[in-house]
This record gives sequence, structure tokens and C-alpha cells, in this order.
Amino acid sequence: MKRIVGLIALIAIVGAPISVNAATLASGQQYSLSAQQRVEGSLYAVAGTTTIGGAVSGDVITAGGTVSLTGSVGGDVLAVGGTIQILGPVSGDVRVAGGTITLNEKIAQDLVVAGGAVHILPAASIQGDLLIAGGQVVIDGDVRGSVRMIGGQLTINGSVGGDVWARADQAVELGSTARVEGKMTYKAPQRARLMDGSAIRGGVAYTTLRKTMVNDRTPKAILWAVAGVITGIELLATLGFAALILWRRRRMALEVFEGVRTDLWNSIGKGFAYGILMPIAAGFLMMSFIGIFPGVLLFMLLAALALITKVSMGMLFGAWIAQKIGKHATLRLTWVSGLGGVVRIKFVALIPIVGWLIVAALGLGIFGAIASRVHKELTA
Repeated sequence: MKRIVGLIALIAIVGAPISVNAATLASGQQYSLSAQQRVEGSLYAVAGTTTIGGAVSGDVITAGGTVSLTGSVGGDVLAVGGTIQILGPVSGDVRVAGGTITLNEKIAQDLVVAGGAVHILPAASIQGDLLIAGGQVVIDGDVRGSVRMIGGQLTINGSVGGDVWARADQAVELGSTARVEGKMTYKAPQRARLMDGSAIRGGVAYTTLRKTMVNDRTPKAILWAVAGVITGIELLATLGFAALILWRRRRMALEVFEGVRTDLWNSIGKGFAYGILMPIAAGFLMMSFIGIFPGVLLFMLLAALALITKVSMGMLFGAWIAQKIGKHATLRLTWVSGLGGVVRIKFVALIPIVGWLIVAALGLGIFGAIASRVHKELTA
């Protein structure tokens, strides 16, 4: 058992993208980081209104109704919200999803966007590629790499250093200051509107887009972009749930984790048993008229336990790592170890065979411990 835990800790320490000792966590109705403040490490902020005016040396992961980032970011940015403004320089990639998205600074790597209205202002500079799924897209700034867009309408007034590929359900338009150094390939109901002064160096390939078409193939880059945004949203939601557990139920979670750590195989056995018996019991209940409601409740309980297990699995993983690093006798569940573990377990899950077995063992152990505890409380 000690060798397995040591292997887990080694994998996590080598592959972890976030420092164990540097993370700032914030939540509430409002969160604000003033221009005079600085965060060393990564920043996780979930609030109704999030304003980041100061510098962050690491990554920024944030969600809220309104997100405004005017300070500099040394790592990547992942933002989800209704209105998102990225108005400060970012040294890594930017991935955002929201209703209205505005960008107006230098992004050192790629930009991936999914939104209703996306506006890249004249002062913006994207050093890598731009991948967009959006309704109304306006590019007034510069893109050094290529542009891949799928959505409603695309308007380019700035410069693009690479190729442009677009599928626009409405229209494509190039303003008088637009410059495309590569080839422009697009599908739209009608040909693009090219204003006097616009230039496309690599030629144009146009295909008429009919709304009845069902076999059109979207480039893999767009699919990967959307998948990346969805994965980021899922990670952010998991981090938010983990933060809620740490805030409200930390002691209870630590008790469950200690039980799994001290008796892992017993917990795995319980998880396997509950995982089989609960769906069967719910199915039998729903076969009878009287048992439909209890059966539905049991399925809902199973779904809730699965969600809690998914979040808690990463938190236990992080607590184990912290225990090994600090050489503590017992687990210590902190904000950094808990949320850091949620991120790290996703990297472990990418390791073939060994990573899958680790995730499966932790998942069954956590599920068994939580289900057993709930069973005892319901039958007490």
C-alpha cells in the first residue's frame, strides 16, 4: 500500500501544472483584486461579479455573471460567465465561454472562445491561433496565427497572419483595413463582402452553405476547441463544488477520507456492492406502481452520490499528496490540497492502465464509504 501511495504522489508532483504551495481561492457575491495587489501563484475565483485588476503570476480560473480582467496574467486564463472582458495581457492560452466576450490586449498563445457576441478590439494581439464558436464575431485586432470560426457572422477588420477557415450561417465580411496573409476558405449562404482596401494574399475558396445540409464536416480544430471549453467548464464546476465541501463539510469529508485511507480494500468492496445493488433495487421499485416514487428517489440519490464521489476523489488524492510531502501521520485537507487534487486527478486519469486503475480504486473507495455512511444515517 505504501508503494502505491508513493507512486501516486510521484506522478502528481511530476505532472502537476499548479504549485502545491501557491494558490489563492475566492468566492462570494463579489470578488475584487485591485491594481495595487498581486497574487503569487494561481487564482481561483467564483463570484457573481469578479474584477481582477492586479497581477497574477500563475493561472486564472474564474466564473461569474460578470468577469473583468484588466491585470496581467503569467499563466493561462479559463473564464466562464455572462459578460467577460479580457483587457489585460496574458502570457499563456485563453479559454472563455460566455454571452458577451470582449478582448483588448496581448495574448501570448492561443485563444479559444465560445460565446454569443465576440469582439476582439483593435488593440488586441493574438500571438497564436484563434478558435471561435460564436454568433456575432468581430475581429478588429491582429491574429498572428490562423483563424477557425463556426457560427453566425464573421467580420474581419484587422490582420490575420495565417489561414482563415469559417462556416458562417449568416455572412462573412472583410473591412477596408482587413489583411489575410494565408488562404481564406469559407462556407456561407452568399459570397463574402469585401470592402475596398481589404487584401487576401493566399487566395479564396468559397462554398455555398445551404441550411439543409447535414453532412458538412466541421474541422477537427473547431471540435477540439469546443471540447476544450466544455472540459474547462466541467473542471470549473467541479472546483466550485469542491470549494463548497471545503467550506461547509470539511470535517465530515476528512472523516470519510481517513476511513478510506485506513481501510481501502474494504471501502472498494462496499463501493462495488453499492454500485451494483442500488441501480438494481431502484429498477425493481420502478417496476411497480407503488414503488415508482421511491425508485426515482433512489436513482436521484445514486446520481448525487456519484457527483459527490467525483469531486471527493480528487480532494482525497490531494490530501494524500500533502500528507506524503509533509510526512504527516494523518490526512490534512486544506484549500490548496483539496482543489489542487481535483486538478491533478484529471492528469492521472490520462495515464493508460495505471492511471485508470488508480482513479477506479479511489472512486470505488470513496463511493463505498459515502454510500455506507448515508445508509447508516437513513436506517438509524
